[in-house]
Amino acid sequence: MTDEVKSDTSKMRRWAIPLAAELAACVTVGVIGGLSSWGVLGALGDSTDGRFNVVMCSFRAPVMVAAGHGMRDIDLSMYPGLDDFYALRSPEFDLSEIPADYEGNVVGDSYALMHYHLMRAMGWVWRVFGVSRRSVNILGMLLYALLMAAFYGFFRLGMGRALAVVCVAWLSLSPALLLVCPSIRDFSKAPFLIAAVGVLGCLVHREHSRRTFFTGAAVAGAITGIGFGFRQDVALAVPLGVAALAAFAPAHGEKKVSLRTGAVALFIALFVIVGWKPIQGTRLDKGAASAQAFVQGVSQDAESRLDLGGASYVHHYSYSDLTDFSIINTYARRTGITDPMPGHFTPAYGEAGHALAREYRRTYTGDMVARGLAALWALPDTAATAMHEHILPTIQPNVDAQAVLEARSAWHDTF
Repeated sequence: MTDEVKSDTSKMRRWAIPLAAELAACVTVGVIGGLSSWGVLGALGDSTDGRFNVVMCSFRAPVMVAAGHGMRDIDLSMYPGLDDFYALRSPEFDLSEIPADYEGNVVGDSYALMHYHLMRAMGWVWRVFGVSRRSVNILGMLLYALLMAAFYGFFRLGMGRALAVVCVAWLSLSPALLLVCPSIRDFSKAPFLIAAVGVLGCLVHREHSRRTFFTGAAVAGAITGIGFGFRQDVALAVPLGVAALAAFAPAHGEKKVSLRTGAVALFIALFVIVGWKPIQGTRLDKGAASAQAFVQGVSQDAESRLDLGGASYVHHYSYSDLTDFSIINTYARRTGITDPMPGHFTPAYGEAGHALAREYRRTYTGDMVARGLAALWALPDTAATAMHEHILPTIQPNVDAQAVLEARSAWHDTF
């Protein structure tokens, strides 16, 4: 063997062996996470989480993906068996009922587009495992496994491989994570948000070559775009990415400004390209989802969870979607917005909701700042609050799932 061949072999070993070890560790923690979550999800059997049942009925395209027709909408009234499945009267659906020549309709409503990637993922899981509510829980298990793998990468920024695996194994049994994982829509943002932040953290952690710097920016942007199509909360990674690439990540070489500018542009470009469908959905209803979230945040229910102190006024009381719709609809009619508002995810709802939010910010500026600070202060207690007030009651009626959670919680609390 020549010296040149020996040198090439040595270089390959230097990066290939550590990479193989990292991949093996990621797979290990993913399997650990999947098995841990399946203890809860498997116990649910042929049922799904109550919160996810509500939103799953709006996701028609996954059935078409499972049938091999792509991301198309389907008319439930044409197929009684499918209508029974979505109405929760049947735990599964036989895809053979859909004719091979059925083309369906273009997916065009804002709510479906906002969850475009989640629908596609669900469709592929149904294609492999069959259209059933149990298969939805399999998707939850896979997302939980991805989350654990993302946490492993995040932990590796500050600790060794073995300790990172141990920490993820312990985290995989966290009662807070296990309780929320059945609610696929709400939970599915977690793997993508943690993964995007982990990639950005890797770029900030130490200096990289120009190629690695741009590759990391592109990967972080693509992950954020994919996650945005699962749940819009992943958009939090966009300002984090811009700040990390523009100011905090060490830039290699002399032309640091152009390098940072190019990396930020690449990050945003990949986010927009990959997340274009959900971005379209958000644009269609003029940001109705974020407007509703704001109105929920100023409710008395939300304030009671914050260490904020009582004010001499109350914006409104309830946190429910129905109350939020009533508040925004009433404001619209009172201020002369007369466009039809047949539901939450409509342009008129988004327009009126953002107008109301602007009025709140102008009138109660100090209040809004105080709420923001109080929300940050309350973050450490969010998991416990969510478990006891919102998540735990939805799981409790299922005795098997509750028993698994109690066993996991007891083991977790001993460490």
